[in-house]
Amino acid sequence: MMPIFHCTFTSPFQAEAVALETMEGEQLVSYFLNYPWADWLQKMNNSKEEDIHFSPTLNFENKQTKQKLMVSGVEENGRIFFYVFYQRPKTVSQFFGLRQKVKEDYTTEVHDQSKEQAALLIEAFSKGNEVFLEKEINR
Repeated sequence: MMPIFHCTFTSPFQAEAVALETMEGEQLVSYFLNYPWADWLQKMNNSKEEDIHFSPTLNFENKQTKQKLMVSGVEENGRIFFYVFYQRPKTVSQFFGLRQKVKEDYTTEVHDQSKEQAALLIEAFSKGNEVFLEKEINR
């Protein structure tokens, strides 16, 4: 059985994320691919800079594993690309490796991803492929 994911959207014009729906993992990629990214980015281009809080961002959360994948759309010179943030609990070393601590919201990111590259990361997230995500989103 595929896990259930909670999906929210962070609008460029609101400070708080808006709950969208709950979906099975196999739906995440098509949801992302069909999202109206160009519309949101065009609205941003037609707005005052002080009215914009964030880039449009889809947030996918696996409540069971406490992992999140956040995908933000960005437009530059007519090209749409994505920033992908991977947040999860992770044990990190402190004090030169003498002590370890679990950081609940450990986050890494990768920028300048095409729609296809971002879709591959979302697919890996939906299937729980942590090895692939750690390798690809480790910057």
